[in-house]
Amino acid sequence: MARGKYFMWASLDDRRAPNYIEKCVEVMESSPAVVLAVPTVHVAIENCPGLLYTVDVQEASRARSLSERLSYALGGFPAVGLYGLFRAKALARTRLMSPFPGGDLLLIPEIALLGEIRHVAGTTLTYFGRKNWNSPKQDYQAFTGKKDRPPCFPGIRIWREHIFRIGTTRFSKMEKSRLLLVTVVHLQKALLFRFAKRIAQVLPGKKARVRLLERLYPIGFKNPGLQIQNLRMFRKRVIHPVMGALPS
Repeated sequence: MARGKYFMWASLDDRRAPNYIEKCVEVMESSPAVVLAVPTVHVAIENCPGLLYTVDVQEASRARSLSERLSYALGGFPAVGLYGLFRAKALARTRLMSPFPGGDLLLIPEIALLGEIRHVAGTTLTYFGRKNWNSPKQDYQAFTGKKDRPPCFPGIRIWREHIFRIGTTRFSKMEKSRLLLVTVVHLQKALLFRFAKRIAQVLPGKKARVRLLERLYPIGFKNPGLQIQNLRMFRKRVIHPVMGALPS
């Protein structure tokens, strides 16, 4: 329904620097190939002093091909980057976010196939997270109203949708094959990571289990633009619920 040249999701509790939109538009206007402009994001926790972490998408500038852009979007793009500035025409060509847990993860890889993702210097977005982050099981309950989360949901559904979206593009068969190969490689990594996480979750001994899950986290959620500001809080607020670890 958007009629403007650009589009942006804006959560009511986030804070943008006064020059946020100005700087994002400058980047977009500098090249018609850019479809998403994302500044450095400062992540804070509601009612907690200081920052939890900062993250950016500078690594995206190294992607020179469709396959490299897709690989970055599947493996290195920070979820909070979704609050950057989009080119509306490009966004309108996507299937947007799917209405199930993790459905927002489908949009960025699709938008990456339509153009470049660019870092915006000289401005920031401060993203406020809730004090307690949902576990994957709690997210599933919030979305569906169902108590029991299937063991393979929503992972299989997400990857199936990734493949479907690539298949519906207008690229040549050769290019689609390359993109599908990139997707399958990331799927294999995701499955191996999930398997390793499951094993770690059933290890005897609370300390050993939590320690291993904390070490596994950077392998499964690698982001070169991430800088942790409060490690203790990051473990408690991010790593433990995502990895299924018991609170330390």
